[in-house]
Amino acid sequence: MAFIWALPAGIGVIILTAQLQLSALIDPYSDSTCGDHNRYTHICCAGTLQTRNTNDRCCGSTPYDSRQRICCSRNGGSDWSLTSKGRNDACCGLTAYTTSQTLCCSVADGTRTSMRTKGSYDACCGMTRYRTSEKLCCSVDDGRRTSLMSKGRNDACCGMTLYRTSEKLCCSVDDGRRTSLMSKGGNDACCGMTPYRTSEKLCCSVDDGARTSLMSRAIGGNDACCGMTPYKRSEKICCVSDGGTRFTVRTRHGAFDSC
Repeated sequence: MAFIWALPAGIGVIILTAQLQLSALIDPYSDSTCGDHNRYTHICCAGTLQTRNTNDRCCGSTPYDSRQRICCSRNGGSDWSLTSKGRNDACCGLTAYTTSQTLCCSVADGTRTSMRTKGSYDACCGMTRYRTSEKLCCSVDDGRRTSLMSKGRNDACCGMTLYRTSEKLCCSVDDGRRTSLMSKGGNDACCGMTPYRTSEKLCCSVDDGARTSLMSRAIGGNDACCGMTPYKRSEKICCVSDGGTRFTVRTRHGAFDSC
């Protein structure tokens, strides 16, 4: 005898939705360009639907078992390479390697890579191995220019210059293309190229920091910025419009006031 259970209205939709959500959770590496398909039996790689078997990920258009193989890519994913996993746990360009034994050194954009025996080295500065306990790697131009320098008592870089953070401040603008080292004194932060004390002043900025202004905290108990305008968050709100180019400070009229 067969029993047929009638589901209340809406329950079937809930179950189906739950099944779809579950299949999406177990298959985060399959893309969605193949349309509806059984994610338990098939995997979609680069728009091509293929039999899943033990494969759980895609390497370009090729499905693979991530327990057995490792997928490496370069050039923004236009080039792909599948290698037996073994003890490998990372990629250096299109080559799989073991991070406990080897270092992968590369130029900033990753177009040139080189694998070097690790030995006592623990990092790369461009294409050169070094020991972080002994040297500092300073770089500019998004890492396109690098320089290795003996550490001494220094603990940071300001552009291509070494300095001690307990004594000096490194102020920079233009995404670090312009830098300046200054004696710290009582200052603990920079507003553009100007050092200041965060306990006394606010640094307000717009245009991704291209324009900055230092304002006193003491006036009105200000504790935040709305564009270039300082304000007190417990009393006012900051409303942003026009794609983040227009800032307006408004007085609060309740604890949950909004713009």
